Amino acid sequence: MNIAMLVDANGNAIPFGKPGTLRLFNHEEHGWKPVMEFTFSMHADQGFAAIRRSILDLAARLGDCRTLLVGPFQGFPRSLLLELGFSVWTVEGAAARYLDQIMQRTAEARAQTHGVPASQDDTLGVPTPSLKKGCCSGVYMIDLIKVQAKGTSHNSKDILLPFFEKSSFSRLDIICDHVPKWFANELASLKLGFTAEPLAGGRMMVAVQPDGCAPCRTCSGG
Repeated sequence: MNIAMLVDANGNAIPFGKPGTLRLFNHEEHGWKPVMEFTFSMHADQGFAAIRRSILDLAARLGDCRTLLVGPFQGFPRSLLLELGFSVWTVEGAAARYLDQIMQRTAEARAQTHGVPASQDDTLGVPTPSLKKGCCSGVYMIDLIKVQAKGTSHNSKDILLPFFEKSSFSRLDIICDHVPKWFANELASLKLGFTAEPLAGGRMMVAVQPDGCAPCRTCSGG
């Protein structure tokens, strides 16, 4: 397994938006071996086009590695990394000490995808969708920002689509930083619609509900 990490000079994980070193490790029979290292610099004020080029270049240099350790960050860079198939793990302090745990959690997540229960780890925050009933039957909520900030091997589609396909619900409220791009194609085929409204701090609330469904006034904020 290959795992990459963005770190400072002391090996501590840093967020995108700060210049640092990208280190790539490979797990072999006798442990982890560093196989590549290069300087990576991307500034949050570069603009979307420049940030996109930086991340696409990063993905190309990492080859088939799609597991990345970084410090806490949000916004467009995280969304693009997830769209490119990265598992983004948010960690603090010395990034190398998480390698074994993340390898284990990745294996557990793959097992869970195939129906085998996986254990949870509050330190790394490997999440399952935190769907909670609202005041009316069938009303649920999930905070995608918190889920993905804790580090997960799944993107928004991996998390939400199975719920949309298999669950009976009247509304799902999603806290996120953007409307997932796949909503445009997938929701219509599932006979679902959505509305979006801005929240404080650059967040937004996206409400997804079946076509023709009308939740009660309390749940709809009326």
